[in-house]
Amino acid sequence: MASKDITVIKSDSDVVEKTISFNGLPNAIAISPDGIYIYVTDEESYKLFIIDSKSEKTVKELLIGIAPRGITITSDGKYIYVSNLDSFSVTAIDANKMEVIANIPVSSLPWGITSSPDSKRIFVCNYYENSISVIDTSTNKEIERINGAVFPTKIAVSRGK
Repeated sequence: MASKDITVIKSDSDVVEKTISFNGLPNAIAISPDGIYIYVTDEESYKLFIIDSKSEKTVKELLIGIAPRGITITSDGKYIYVSNLDSFSVTAIDANKMEVIANIPVSSLPWGITSSPDSKRIFVCNYYENSISVIDTSTNKEIERINGAVFPTKIAVSRGK
């Protein structure tokens, strides 16, 4: 059975610092660049939970898409993007306002997701179509689809120019 808790590990000592109870099925998790918020997707409710890392209280719940699979935060910390496997979409969230600002259609079964180092693009693995969607963060629109990946689920972007 899957754990419904969130475990916080101290990176300098590799010890469990604390365990946060979560009333749902956490799937993807990210931490705001300043460490103030923990962003957790819930597989059961199709929501993004924004949790205060100190008080461990949920400060906001946002309805996103069906079967949220991946999460990324732009390097400037302004936006959060969540891939929604069964909605064939990516949800864009304004991190400061804690509001959904766009639902972006992509290809079938979007899975892994990451932000470019300059925060200008989001890259999304489209598992079923064997492609990568490229989203422009200034318009929140898919601007390119790169074919050739084989059942991609994870993605990383280099800092190269």
